[in-house]
Parts: sequence; C-alpha cells; structure tokens
Amino acid sequence: MKAILKYKLPKDRADFERASKADDLCSFIWDFGQYLRGQEKWAEEPDDIGKIRDKWVEMLNDNNIDLDKLWQ
Repeated sequence: MKAILKYKLPKDRADFERASKADDLCSFIWDFGQYLRGQEKWAEEPDDIGKIRDKWVEMLNDNNIDLDKLWQ
C-alpha cells in the first residue's frame, strides 16, 4: 500500500509541518512517558509522580493516542 500526502505551500505550511514532525512528536511523547515511569519508580514521593503519570496516560487516551501502535 502507498499513501501520498500533498500540500499547497505556503498556504498549508502548518499542516505540512505537523505531518513532517509527527515522528519526532511521537518520539518525544514516548520518551517523556518513559521519563515519568522512571521518576515514579525511583522518586522519594512516587505517589506524586504516579498521579502525574496517570494524568499523562489519561490525556493520551482522551486524545486517542495509542503509543503502542505508533511506536513499534
């Protein structure tokens, strides 16, 4: 299967930038989630970090972002 995205530049510059940076954004989201996971595991007050991580996961789910599907 092949998919081709076409943009009318400069009019669609913002859409083009979002699409071209999607992989970088996914990488950042994954890395930050792993950072939170590590902080929760090793923090002196893991409950606080755990609450932040839970909210992070909730927000990903609310926005239909499944990192397991995106980051394979």
